[in-house]
Amino acid sequence: SERLWPPYSRLPKRRMEVVDLNNLQLGQDFTNANALTNAEVFILLKECAEPEMDLPDLTQKTLDYVRRFGQYNSDQEVLGRVRDELTAFALEPFEIAALINLNIENVDEAKALVPSLSSRFDGEQLQDVIKIISRNKQIV
Repeated sequence: SERLWPPYSRLPKRRMEVVDLNNLQLGQDFTNANALTNAEVFILLKECAEPEMDLPDLTQKTLDYVRRFGQYNSDQEVLGRVRDELTAFALEPFEIAALINLNIENVDEAKALVPSLSSRFDGEQLQDVIKIISRNKQIV
């Protein structure tokens, strides 16, 4: 009898996706996805949880994480205004969420941590973006 090794060779072949962060080609899984900031995740989880409700372990850990690392204002009105201001710069939702979640403080960090920005924005434009984000960060 024919034996296939390794066992996964029986699985259907999937076409390899091209992922290129420099050009915001994030793969099929992200085609229709909306990137959220930690503050937005916090808001969603708090709205879903009722007071005194026992949350599933993973949900509670996620809530604890976004509460601990979400150093950004979690006021929905502020978040909406900031998203609008950053969208006016032609930033993609993924870039907006990354810049806010990574707590970017300078242009070099922005270019290093969000590679797609390097080819599309100059230092002055990125500094303006960072000012908008910093202006709305909460004091932790």
